[in-house]
Amino acid sequence: MDTHSALLPSKTLSAALLREFLPPETAIPTGRMEIAIPKAARQLLRTRPRIPVSEWALKYRRVALGANVGAWRPELCPQAARVADTFGLPSVREIWYCAAEQSGKTNTMINCLGYAIDTAPANIYYLMPTDRSADKIIGQNLIPTLRNSPALARYLSSRADDTSLTGITLNNGVLILPAYANSPVSMASFPARYVFADEVDKYPALAGREADPVSLIKKRTRQYGGYQKLFFVSTPAGQFIWRGMLACDQVFRWESRCPDCGALVWPGADQLSFPAGLAPQELETCIDVLLACPACGSLWDEAARLRAISDGQWTAIKGMDNPAPRSVGFHQRAFDCLDVPLTEIAAAFARAKTGDHGARIAWANGYLAEDYVAESAERHEDTILALRDDRPSGLVPPNVAALTMAVDTQLRGFWYEIRAWGYGLERASWQIRHGYVETFAALAQIAEIDTYADTAGVPHHVALALIDSGGGAVAGTATSRTVEVYDFCRANPLFRPIKGRARQQSPWTASHLDRYPDGRVMAGGLNLYNLNVTHYKDALARKLSIAPSDPGAWLLTSDCDLAYARQMCAEIRGENGLWECLPNRANHYWDVSVYQLAAADIAGIAFWTPPGAENPAARRPANNQRREPERVSRW
Repeated sequence: MDTHSALLPSKTLSAALLREFLPPETAIPTGRMEIAIPKAARQLLRTRPRIPVSEWALKYRRVALGANVGAWRPELCPQAARVADTFGLPSVREIWYCAAEQSGKTNTMINCLGYAIDTAPANIYYLMPTDRSADKIIGQNLIPTLRNSPALARYLSSRADDTSLTGITLNNGVLILPAYANSPVSMASFPARYVFADEVDKYPALAGREADPVSLIKKRTRQYGGYQKLFFVSTPAGQFIWRGMLACDQVFRWESRCPDCGALVWPGADQLSFPAGLAPQELETCIDVLLACPACGSLWDEAARLRAISDGQWTAIKGMDNPAPRSVGFHQRAFDCLDVPLTEIAAAFARAKTGDHGARIAWANGYLAEDYVAESAERHEDTILALRDDRPSGLVPPNVAALTMAVDTQLRGFWYEIRAWGYGLERASWQIRHGYVETFAALAQIAEIDTYADTAGVPHHVALALIDSGGGAVAGTATSRTVEVYDFCRANPLFRPIKGRARQQSPWTASHLDRYPDGRVMAGGLNLYNLNVTHYKDALARKLSIAPSDPGAWLLTSDCDLAYARQMCAEIRGENGLWECLPNRANHYWDVSVYQLAAADIAGIAFWTPPGAENPAARRPANNQRREPERVSRW
């Protein structure tokens, strides 16, 4: 269809062109023949050449609502161009735009909607929290935008009934249907290629008695077989946008460029500077509120800050090596918004520091643009360090049942821990060794070659090792860390690959893999262990609350330091029941500890009997005897 779009503004077709659309056996008179093409058909077939979405918006978009009515002005929202252009990338199926209020989210999304109508028309859902909010966005923003933008106005039907709050039928075949997150019926009418979901964190957790609204609306795009596009935007409020953004294949944050040193920086609350002793309402009008550059320390006034934002850029913080992401997230705080003054940010921060619960939520959601996480009194660094005993690293206590190893895979390198387990249901355990290495060979050395002696000099070996199968793509190659982990485990059967899931019925399950993620056959196959990480994180939190002198304690070596303890305090359980990592906190040792509990379960150590106990035939081999691979493989 696009091949002939340049020819279709004419009201006639030549016989030569007509032949391309008719069956070969159709008789067509020689010479030139002209037939009339109805205007509606020409409108349906005419689409513009594909250009970047931001370029389309600059040429054709007219803003209909707000303080900047008229032609789209990209300088008013420097973040919008990259977000919109990402929508136009062939590989991208989902965009999750998590941002503070007054950050241009909705206007950026409408740019993409207009682009879709004009260049690749297909049915559209516009999903809002309620029918009232949908009526408002359709009536006050979307319809005026269509009418005020000449490139889009030509698609409006002459029939009044075709342009209403209940739906818009365009004369190029596009149907724009408003949907309401609190009404499953409104999302069940027809399939659509495009979904534009606004203010998703104001959606209810469930749509009626059915699944959540985000899951329901995704089902409406199934017919398009991988060519659908979904755009989710919202200020976070503990529902969908924050977690959806973090889960994307690729995630960007906006970084400002310091006007003094030229560095790209991400200033936050720690860089706020204002006179001490001022009340929040006084800060709202204080001209001495400044923001320091994290790189050079220069102080920005409001003018310098706005210049830094305008000169900034999106920087990838996840998936930077992924050349064709299917989902892309964008994170934009109030610190990064031209329309949110520095004085307002400082006042909100001061209110949050007063301890008011509502102010803390408003600060996290509306200014940091992240889910609010209640401060946890369950774990502090000093309570973790109190679990240290007097053993040096590498020394095994007497009378242990087994040693296990757990590994957290990163894009570069691995965090690991070796832990000893006691007999009995209490599952007492002792840290033996922990650290970070860069290669698989180092992991094999630590687990399979190195030995660990107890106080009597008896050597002990690792009986089972679990390794996270994640880690992202390897820079400069087409190989993922998952493939590397699988190959490593096949060559080193002591190691078992694992995958964490937030929810599943059993604490752990094993599934047999016969192919790699890229579809290649895996000769002989491999077992992948799927872990219910919520279950094991709950168990770990309980373990860490046991006093070091009580049975079942989670003991550490004497050289565990504050950095280790801080990682063990990096996650808390959110109000939705799932565990969440605190912002800007590493949690590698926390994850490793979670995998350790799973290793003890998979090996069944709690049910082993010590040497000399009754029914010796039922117990496992003693830990100081290396297990043969075939014995280990049955765990």
